[in-house]
Formats: sequence, C-alpha cells, structure tokens
Amino acid sequence: MIPDFGLSTMKLFGLVPVQPFGLMISIGLILGYFAGCHRAKRIGIDVRICANGGLWGIFGGFIFSHWVELFFYHPERVVENPLVIFVLTDGMSSFGGFFGAGLFGYIYYRKHNASLLDNAEAIVFSVVPGWIIARGGCFLVFDHPGQPTDFFLAQMHPSGVVLHNLGLYEMIFTIGLAVFLFFTRNWRPFHGFHMTIVFLLYGPVRFLMDYLRVADVVYWGLTPGQYFSAVMTLAGIAFLRRGLKRRAQGDIPAQPPVLPAAMAEAEALRNAVDADPKDT
Repeated sequence: MIPDFGLSTMKLFGLVPVQPFGLMISIGLILGYFAGCHRAKRIGIDVRICANGGLWGIFGGFIFSHWVELFFYHPERVVENPLVIFVLTDGMSSFGGFFGAGLFGYIYYRKHNASLLDNAEAIVFSVVPGWIIARGGCFLVFDHPGQPTDFFLAQMHPSGVVLHNLGLYEMIFTIGLAVFLFFTRNWRPFHGFHMTIVFLLYGPVRFLMDYLRVADVVYWGLTPGQYFSAVMTLAGIAFLRRGLKRRAQGDIPAQPPVLPAAMAEAEALRNAVDADPKDT
C-alpha cells in the first residue's frame, strides 16, 4: 500500500505556496513543447508551424477542458452561476482538453496549409511525455480516487480508506505509451501512425479504468469519460483504415533518419570538405 502524501500545497523555499498539480502541469507543458519540436524536426516538417499549432492547442485545451468538466460533470454549477464558465482553473477534464487542443490545432494547421496528420504525430510525441508528468501530479494530490481495494498499488486516502489511485494507474500506462513511441520512433508505416496507435490503446484502457471510479456522474450506465473513450477508439479505427488504404495506394511517409547513420554521413561530408574545399 502506498501512503498518503498529503501534498495539497507545498511551500517553495519555505515561503511561496505552490500547488503540486499546477507545478507538474507546467513542467509537463514545457517538456512536451520541446519533445514536440524535436519530433517535428526529425520527420521533416516545419518546426515553427508545428510548435505554434501546439501552443494554440494548449490554449484551446484549457478552455474546453473546463467547459467539458462543467457541462458534462457539474451542469448544476452553470445553472447556479453562468459566469463560472470563465473561471478556467476551476475544474478540468482531460478529454475536454484533448478535444479543445485537437480543434484549435486543426484550425491552425488548416489555415497554414500544413499536414494535419504529420503535425498530429509530432504533437503526440509532445503530449505523451507531458501527460506522464501531469498524471504524476494527479497521483501526488490523489484527485482521482477509485473504489476501496487491497490492490498492492492502492493508496491510503486522506479519509483513512485504501483506494485505487487512478492518476497513478494512468501515469504508469502512459509511461508504457512513451516506451512504445521511443522504440517505434523510426517506423512510420503511414501518416498519423503514432497518433492512431495511441488512440487505439488509450481509448479502451481509459474506458475500463472508469469502472473503478466512484462518485462519478453516469448517463445511461456509462460515465462521460467512457463515452469519450469510445469516440477516441472509433476515431483510431477510422485513422487506421485510412492510413492502411493510403499506404496501399503508395502514400508512404518519409522515415526519420537513424541518428547514428545521419551523424556518420555528416562526418563524411566534413571530411570531404576538409580534403578538398573546392568541391563545395
């Protein structure tokens, strides 16, 4: 059993109050930004456009994250005080963030005539590492408690009951996604491959995890998260069919260079220049 950390608020240098979740979100965003830029460079797309689209996605993600949390989980709060929709830090939904980021990113990339799927692939390499850090924040503050259990990864809740910590479980799963992305980083069978696989893996796992939640709103027997998980899974299937069809038609994306080979080629070029500068 994991003990209760009691990390609702920390004092930075013993003076400045800091919320662990907000700190982890900030670290995740910074890490994700640089990871996405690196991936964009590796697959040969415009890093500036990819990064700017990602920043627009972050903006849209915060807006829709709050709105989905309110309208799907706490609609009574909107009825009581409609102005709460403008308090973006008061409640967040991960699926709302995914949808808002996707919508704003889609609009930006279409406006700049950039490849949607190639940029989405770079963004996936940005989101997954950042998501590990963000879910680490959820784990530390225990803001996704599940049902009582004696599972060895369960955690003591401040209420004194041992519960599933769904933030921890999702963090562990996302680490697995990051490992998958790392080992397949040089393999692109079709445009949007890595985004498609993440959709196909995360959707069903999140659907099942929501059965462990407690005190969650339910519509016709399922949580909002489960409906969104089903949509994500169906989208993954649609992207898979499209990608395989385009591949069969000969539309195969360029493969990222293998770094050691690229370094060897650069070294050979430098040696040639040193041997005979006139050849340049």
